[in-house]
Amino acid sequence: MASASNVEEPKRNTWSLVIAMLLGLVAVTAFWTMRPDPGAAPMPATEQPSPPLEPAAAPQVAIATPAQPVEMPPPTGVDTATPAGGAAPAVATEAISPEKPPELPLDEQVEAAVETWRQAWSARDMVAYLDAYSETFTPPNGESFEDWVASRYRNVGGRKSIDVRINNLQVEPVGDDRARVSFTQDYASGSYRETEQPKTLDMVRDASGRWRINGEWQGKPPPLPSTSAS
Repeated sequence: MASASNVEEPKRNTWSLVIAMLLGLVAVTAFWTMRPDPGAAPMPATEQPSPPLEPAAAPQVAIATPAQPVEMPPPTGVDTATPAGGAAPAVATEAISPEKPPELPLDEQVEAAVETWRQAWSARDMVAYLDAYSETFTPPNGESFEDWVASRYRNVGGRKSIDVRINNLQVEPVGDDRARVSFTQDYASGSYRETEQPKTLDMVRDASGRWRINGEWQGKPPPLPSTSAS
């Protein structure tokens, strides 16, 4: 009869093999469970939280201090007391009219008018030249005023150059608003020359105070108008 130890020996070997197989199965299962899936997306790295933003400092705005009004002292001699009614006193202002320049003597006024006429003639400035004559100007030789103006446009405005010079000018007053002027005249235009030709102008003062030519003669003039007629 076999002994008990010989019967127990195969049983122990069988259980050891079963336990070993179970441990191997557990190890294989754990291996496949722990193995990462190659098709799965990688786990994202843990993001570190951004530090909180510090609030920006508010810009400093310079506030201008309003200028203090400057109190001006009242004018000397002005009463600044407030009347009983509370209204501010009215300051009386005196209107100052500009001073008129002193009036030149009559002969100097006439000489200045003649010089303006001479310059306009030499410059062939027909507007200023004709403006030197009064509305009552009577042309010499009995021609009409319109014919005289047309001839002056031809003989003055139509020339390339004119040079007029006046010598030995004398002024003879005839009342307060009339004067006779006599002088010798030198005239040149191109190759034409006249020298020391005697000339006479009768001048009248118009309503605006301007002296203008009322008569013009080359050579001997007519008699002076009487002072009573002026």
